[in-house]
Amino acid sequence: MLQQHTAGNPMNSSIRWTYLKPREIVSELLKKGYSVSRNIVRYLLKKHEYVKRKAQRNITMGIIPQQIQTRNQSNLIPN
Repeated sequence: MLQQHTAGNPMNSSIRWTYLKPREIVSELLKKGYSVSRNIVRYLLKKHEYVKRKAQRNITMGIIPQQIQTRNQSNLIPN
């Protein structure tokens, strides 16, 4: 069931996650006749080394000198 909804880190094959939320997994399992709780689903995901995917934030390093020069040159060109 999870194979179609699983992704992973291309740089580290041991890191993988699913796009399904635990409650979505529970509802899919209920449709197939299995009764489990969200806590059991969370436990099983952790046991099988699935991690929550988190958005990464990059810290802005500021403007580099080349960008400043390019901006200054574009301001000198008349429209």
